[in-house]
Amino acid sequence: MEQLAPQTTQQKFGRLTVVSACNLLQELKHSKFDNLMLIYALDWRFGEGNLQDKATLLAKIALDEPGQLVETSEGLKGLQEAVIEKAIALPPFVRGSDDWEILLRGLNRDGFNVVEDDNEALHLLRMHPDVADIQKADDEVHLLLEECRFETPLGHLKQAIRAHSRGDWASANGQIRTCLEGMFDDIAIALDSEKAAQTSSANARRQLLANMNPPFLSRELNEWSDGQKSTLVPGLMNRLHPEGSHPGLSDEEDATFRLHIVLITARLFLRRYKQLTKMEKSS
Repeated sequence: MEQLAPQTTQQKFGRLTVVSACNLLQELKHSKFDNLMLIYALDWRFGEGNLQDKATLLAKIALDEPGQLVETSEGLKGLQEAVIEKAIALPPFVRGSDDWEILLRGLNRDGFNVVEDDNEALHLLRMHPDVADIQKADDEVHLLLEECRFETPLGHLKQAIRAHSRGDWASANGQIRTCLEGMFDDIAIALDSEKAAQTSSANARRQLLANMNPPFLSRELNEWSDGQKSTLVPGLMNRLHPEGSHPGLSDEEDATFRLHIVLITARLFLRRYKQLTKMEKSS
């Protein structure tokens, strides 16, 4: 895992992550909060409101202007990243609050851990290489599901994220698996509605995707193999419900892994579907 280094690129974080971090900054009290806005060159946007109003305005700026760069002790950084790093650097008494827990769960969804160094200081640490870009994958999957009008898997994805946000891991697991299953169902129906209507199960519809000419699920890339669960799609579906469609016990690490791997996988196949439909329209 790679610790964030001083840079001028803007890492984008989720809405709940940013809002909870800004809420935590109320612990700075008025004078230090105002001083921080002066350092960020944002002081002119803040009036004499209470701390909650200021935190809300800061969150709105950070969400509406994700490319905003601000000065920090480590050089220029994206506003969202700067605010989050300031929040996790607050004194330990903030830890355990509702906003702190929401912040940690949000960072996990965004692909980050909070780790403590030898001096007991907290830092952001990437869970994955930059290429994975979990937050971008999340945004793109939402957009692609909307563009494709795959409303059912989109609804399950939104429910999965809400469940993850409140720490309901079992519910998040069930919804994320159903989202992926629903996505493959909708792709099969869109590509061959007649044959898809004749199938009796979700697995049969995935088999249909592998049997198309050309196949949507590739045997050559080990995405599908008849009767074997060791290839990508059967293996992933099996991993997502080792105890049935609604597993009993789970934890944050496992639920976050499931969410991340489904987002990356869904992005791959939704991109492929969009490219395929573009080719069909142009031919």
